[in-house]
Amino acid sequence: MSLRSTTLALTFAILGCGGGPTPRASEPTEAGSAAPASSADSPPDELTVEIEAFLALDNDKAIAFAVGGDTDCVAKAKSVGDWRRAHTRDYKAMMKKLNGRWPNGPPEDFKRKYGDQFAKNKKAVMDAMLACSNDEEFGKMMDETKATTE
Repeated sequence: MSLRSTTLALTFAILGCGGGPTPRASEPTEAGSAAPASSADSPPDELTVEIEAFLALDNDKAIAFAVGGDTDCVAKAKSVGDWRRAHTRDYKAMMKKLNGRWPNGPPEDFKRKYGDQFAKNKKAVMDAMLACSNDEEFGKMMDETKATTE
């Protein structure tokens, strides 16, 4: 994976700040005022749909890595292997497309909205990798699925 293709995920994971869904017009915001009615009534733009689809895959990836906790690396290897075989190509294609839109990283509003979740997902993956780094089954799965990740 090239440095440029990892820019988006790493930027979200490292620079992400608080966020969440945009409040509806009837819901008060942190400042106590209601969100503009037009933002709640308009459909999401194409970019929002794309990033939310990518986030859904990233969430699924984190869930796959969380299987088995810190001790059952065989269960984790099966779960991660299944995810990698089924989704890595789509995940990388979406990442490449988003990186193409944002060569200097995602805009601040996207970091605020999605950054925390991407950071949590990255932590789940990294923790799982560390927990099972010396496990033979996990290592075997990583080797066997490497072709699907290139």
